[in-house]
Amino acid sequence: MDIAIQIANALQAAHSAKIVHRDIKPENIIVRPDGYVKILDFGLAKLVEQKIVGLEDATVKQNETAKGVILGTVNYMSPEQAKAERIDARTDIFSFGVVIYEMVTGKTLFRGSSPSETFANLITAEPPPLERFAEGVPDELQRIVAKTLKKNKNERYQTMKGLLADVQDLRENLALDERLEKSHPPNAETAVLQATTGDANKQTRETHNSFSRQIKNHQPLAAFVLIVFLVGAIGFGYYLLSAKKSFSNADGKKSLAVLPFVNSTQDANAEYLSDGITESVINNLSQISGLRVMSRNSAFRFRNSQTDTKNIASQLGVENLITGNIRQIGNQFVINVRLINASDDSQIWGSQYVKISADLEIDPNLAEAHIVLGWVGFFYDWDWSAAESELKKALELAPNSADAQRAYAHLFSITGRHDKAVAEGRRARELDPLSLITNALEGQFLFYAGRDAEAIDRLQKTLEIEPNFWIAHNGLGRVYLRQGRFAEAVAELNKARELAGGSSTEPLTQIGYALAKSKNRTGAQAILEELKSLAAENFVPAYSFAMIYNGLGENEEALNYLEKSFQEREVQFSFIKIDTRWDNLRSEPRFIELMRRMNFE
Repeated sequence: MDIAIQIANALQAAHSAKIVHRDIKPENIIVRPDGYVKILDFGLAKLVEQKIVGLEDATVKQNETAKGVILGTVNYMSPEQAKAERIDARTDIFSFGVVIYEMVTGKTLFRGSSPSETFANLITAEPPPLERFAEGVPDELQRIVAKTLKKNKNERYQTMKGLLADVQDLRENLALDERLEKSHPPNAETAVLQATTGDANKQTRETHNSFSRQIKNHQPLAAFVLIVFLVGAIGFGYYLLSAKKSFSNADGKKSLAVLPFVNSTQDANAEYLSDGITESVINNLSQISGLRVMSRNSAFRFRNSQTDTKNIASQLGVENLITGNIRQIGNQFVINVRLINASDDSQIWGSQYVKISADLEIDPNLAEAHIVLGWVGFFYDWDWSAAESELKKALELAPNSADAQRAYAHLFSITGRHDKAVAEGRRARELDPLSLITNALEGQFLFYAGRDAEAIDRLQKTLEIEPNFWIAHNGLGRVYLRQGRFAEAVAELNKARELAGGSSTEPLTQIGYALAKSKNRTGAQAILEELKSLAAENFVPAYSFAMIYNGLGENEEALNYLEKSFQEREVQFSFIKIDTRWDNLRSEPRFIELMRRMNFE
């Protein structure tokens, strides 16, 4: 893994410079005595995606390999090389996969008794699984290698960056497993780490697992993990979205890093706990649109670092840092979280989470915890009655909590009780009138209630508070779309996409659906391709693909992706009962079965 990571880093650097090596093989990779890896012989390298101004096309074409000429070493070629087709960075990804396979198994993949047989194997033969030749191969390594070796280059990793991220994650998880095995038998802290990070063979940037599925494997620890989820997703996430001046637009700063939480307890084993909380915060903040969050690998380089925050932020290329620590006082844990402006070391936001006892039992009088249990109940478990009970309890404990009212309104909305949803949403806004997310969600509740004019009014009032709040623009686009005002809808959705940043797929999904419904099939299909490209490096909900295919009238494909969305327990799937865009499928047996399994029917 260490060697593979160094190779991948080198290839990523080359690809960033638009250079494809085209002859990756063991003979072109050397490992120095000090462990440093170097890639040799860029003699066949090709400059791709040139942008030359003022030269004739013929001059540019001098850099292209003549059609029909096959260059490279046969055993490590990609199928497109073997067929003398046009190549790009993905050919290096395939060859790199062959090299990893050989490093692990000692077998040269695709080798035939003659060059012609080798060519045939490259084009048609599927590689045997790694475990056939090597014992103890992690499932995740098998998945990574299999993806690099896809015959169709569109099914491989699309960039070396995505591949590198997965290999780094696997290496980190293997190291963590080794540390855990060397320590004493698993205790509460190590179990919490497992619950917050999930199965090492499944948690990668290209493999999305729902939070609910993780905690179900650790029922005794679920309450504690929910509090961690509060820190990572709801407490801080809603602060970002509802601050009077939206963080994602404040002074143009949209990037941050979460530094490893400091273990301030007297127990060294709690290091695992602090790491787990850090990873949970990173993973959940990474899902907030318009926010660039540095990876775990980058942030953990500064564990126990004495470097000042300004230098750390400069090295990571971010403007803001999240720091935190965990302390144990008696039988309680106290988690402190701070958001820091690295330019002047000032604190932008901070919060403290307490009342988490050492036996991991939840304080029955902690309203915030019941709110989180309510969110999880309806967004992840789809247990509507349990969610309602938790939120009622939260409101009993904190009757003036806007967070509790907003969650209660959400529950009523997605279960189709629209009048109650609107009433609760209005109550939440009255309690927190300047909250952007509360105002925008009231507009959403009105929209799902079929009260378009009121929804437009509320969303426009949200934009009066903050004109650049992308969620409000996205909501307006959806209302206009339902009204058939396609030009206005696309304009609002494009504005939302611009403000949300490249990481958000929600506005892009809505644009694709709008184009499909306005009979622009070419535009909608282009959005589908863009989403597929994004999926190579980022999580894209299956629900997004289902929505656009539905707009295009491709019902079977839409249902296929809906079933995948259900299996992944995606948050978006919770809206399936009330989203009228699915009305054309409600008589389909597969759709009816999905509704039943959602506990709606």
